[in-house]
Amino acid sequence: MTRAIDLQGKVALVTGGSRGIGLAICECLAAAGADVAFTYHPNEIDASLACGKIEACGSRSLALAADVSSSEIAAATFSTIEAELGNIDILVCNAGIIRDSVIWKASKSEWDDVLSVNLTGAFNYLNQLAIQARATPKPRSVVLISSINGIRGKFAQTAYSASKAGLIGLGRSAAKDLGKWGTRVNIVAPGMVLTDLTDSLPKDIIQKAKDETLDNRLTKVSDVANAVLFLSSDLSEHITGVVLPVDGGQLL
Repeated sequence: MTRAIDLQGKVALVTGGSRGIGLAICECLAAAGADVAFTYHPNEIDASLACGKIEACGSRSLALAADVSSSEIAAATFSTIEAELGNIDILVCNAGIIRDSVIWKASKSEWDDVLSVNLTGAFNYLNQLAIQARATPKPRSVVLISSINGIRGKFAQTAYSASKAGLIGLGRSAAKDLGKWGTRVNIVAPGMVLTDLTDSLPKDIIQKAKDETLDNRLTKVSDVANAVLFLSSDLSEHITGVVLPVDGGQLL
């Protein structure tokens, strides 16, 4: 017996949803029927393009410029989405930045920047959903976008790897905190993903990542989006607190 994924009537929030992995997730959720709100960095100008792609799926969209490291903005974002689209059923914490540096050259400001966006940002939005979950218990899904480098570590990515490892602890602990109110929390850990950023990397770094996989290709944004779709749907209703690598075996 097969079951189609149907998110009709659901409202999703994706942080960092205007491009790359986040945009692919927005499109994937919208294609399954969800109305999708997303945050984007105030300096970005491609939010209207993302809205157009969501609405082309027949879903409502809502773009919100936000600094995810601000708990006050997170609270205001939730209030706006509830007023415009309704109660949030799906939260995907995807917003993130990278400041690559070996640890002896890394600055405190770089560390603070990465942790405040990647980890504190996810906490801010998960915290808001937790408040909502306690007030109105019902099935909800949270997916945190981590990285295989949060599991294995990575040369010159001390802050990034630490933040992504932190997401795993945050997600698993939140799963225990919120399970009794119907909220599941899972973590997706991609390998190196084909985005605009990887296009600018040296070819030897890209080839090394490919060599680590078992299918000789980098992860596509659609690979990550499909994993998020599954974890956001009823097909995964008995799955919570897991870390799902999406990496073609790169972590192995």
